[in-house]
Amino acid sequence: MWWARTPLTFCWFLVCLPCCQAYTPANATRATIGGLNGRNLEVYNTTRRSSVRILNASQDFSWINESATAIAFSPNGSEVLIGISSSQADNRLVLVDIATGAVVRTFTGQLSQRVDALAFSPDGTLALSANDNSLVLWDVLTGTALRTLAAHTDIIVDIEWSTDGRYAVSRSRDNNTRLWDIAGGDEALRQILTIETAINRGKFPGFNARGDQVVVGAWVSLFNWNLETAQRNEVVSTGDEILNIIYSPVQDQAVTVLGNVAISWNLDGGANGLIRRYGDNASQFTGVASYSPNGEFIALNEPNRILIYEIATGSRHATIAKSQLADGRVITSIAVYSG
Repeated sequence: MWWARTPLTFCWFLVCLPCCQAYTPANATRATIGGLNGRNLEVYNTTRRSSVRILNASQDFSWINESATAIAFSPNGSEVLIGISSSQADNRLVLVDIATGAVVRTFTGQLSQRVDALAFSPDGTLALSANDNSLVLWDVLTGTALRTLAAHTDIIVDIEWSTDGRYAVSRSRDNNTRLWDIAGGDEALRQILTIETAINRGKFPGFNARGDQVVVGAWVSLFNWNLETAQRNEVVSTGDEILNIIYSPVQDQAVTVLGNVAISWNLDGGANGLIRRYGDNASQFTGVASYSPNGEFIALNEPNRILIYEIATGSRHATIAKSQLADGRVITSIAVYSG
């Protein structure tokens, strides 16, 4: 894990072999690394630049026979939910107290399949896990499964909640994104978001800051649905393949990351919603990107540098040079915050 500090902005980025990692949503001060191939799972404090908790055999974790396949921090950052795949047929989901390293509870039921994605609800009382092609809704306080949501035909790889906790969106290898009304009783599947393209490209689902629109990116297009009317708004073309989409935590805006430019969009503006472009003539973005928690900055990763831009003005706030990485190691995530 590397850090770099600029006069107004603190940027940290995780460098590792592809493995399982997660980040605290509230203030971006904690991250995880490890949890497979015999390496202990460690929780880092990114402000102090130190490990604050190591989860190993003393807490009944065996990373030789087990792997952390999915991780999610609770909204307040005090606990971490870990999906564990075991070669001993002991797949499980555990909630761990970060301060003590103790297992708070082991979730029971619906865990015959490995967990490939996890997400807490905004208030931390519920969680969703992706178990093969189904979602399981959990009561975090009791560790019990409340219901199973099944509609996908292949492995689910991504889960996002709306800001009010009513909706969730799941992305699957079946090339479909599905929207779920968590408060909808037995009619939980509100609608299926079908992307009108035969090209099996990555999708990047998310919600606007108000939580009344869901957005999906596929190939070169942004698709946007109104959650109340279930009507799709105008499709927006970015002009080139979308490598990633990041969503503003404070405004109804998003940034699409393309190969040589990043573009901010007003999600209510349709084809006229383009706000600003970020990058220069030498830009070669990898797709790894992040908003700061206050929504004022974005960090964009390139092979040899990280560029930090101010959202409001489009001015480059900092350029962080990176040295050559060892073979097989990649930048998997970055985060930036002011302070």
